[in-house]
Amino acid sequence: MKKSLLKMAVCFVVVLTLVSGIGITTNSSVTYAYDRYLNGDTNYVLLYGHQGVSYYLDLSSVVAKQQDSVAHAFAQNVVTVADGNITDTKTYWYYQARNSDDDFEAFVSNDGKNWRRFKVNDFTGAMAVVVTGFRYGFAEAFGYGWS
Repeated sequence: MKKSLLKMAVCFVVVLTLVSGIGITTNSSVTYAYDRYLNGDTNYVLLYGHQGVSYYLDLSSVVAKQQDSVAHAFAQNVVTVADGNITDTKTYWYYQARNSDDDFEAFVSNDGKNWRRFKVNDFTGAMAVVVTGFRYGFAEAFGYGWS
């Protein structure tokens, strides 16, 4: 009798756990799908998406600021989308010296005054917005891809 009650209790706990999703997994995963273009508008191309927040480059905002033997420089707007709504727009300024010892080094600023260095080949985490934005924007500003 005790074994039957114990088996029934264990079965009840297992079924409850499977139905409720409690206790079996130590982490939950949610899949987010990000459209390549914001609302189907090819002018807004996806740069990065994570945990329900996505970043889109406004291709119409890309402006070449400098293209000469010294450097490439351009600016562009990136919109932030959360829960399907545009929540923010930021301007990114980019600068890359042509005579740099490091071909993968470039600089980004959100105010045109305070610059921070980044690596053009570092797509990790938050840098994905900066680096992917740089690559798409470079091609749009100068008519050829970064290499």
